[in-house]
Amino acid sequence: YRTLGIYIDSLKQITTREFTLERLGFRCTSDNVMCYSKKWRFKTTVNNQEIDLILEAPKDGYEVVLPFRFYEGPMNISGTVNGVKVTGSGFAELLHNYARPQITIN
Repeated sequence: YRTLGIYIDSLKQITTREFTLERLGFRCTSDNVMCYSKKWRFKTTVNNQEIDLILEAPKDGYEVVLPFRFYEGPMNISGTVNGVKVTGSGFAELLHNYARPQITIN
């Protein structure tokens, strides 16, 4: 599901599906069985607010293996909201597994 919820204050909250999320990096487990996203660029303009953020899961070792394998851990956030620099922290729960990207330089 693709939904963004923004909590402004106790009287105003916004929900939208209008945003982009670009994968910028990945991390594979030491056994090369799973490969998760680890860095994204998030962009949206909602309620006249321009949000442009980099989200990054900073560390390895947060994979949960039971009842099935997935990543769950901290996330660093930096970027701008209406041109003002912001930083923060968050939480990532990554269920999607990617194939290891194949890169060739000619």
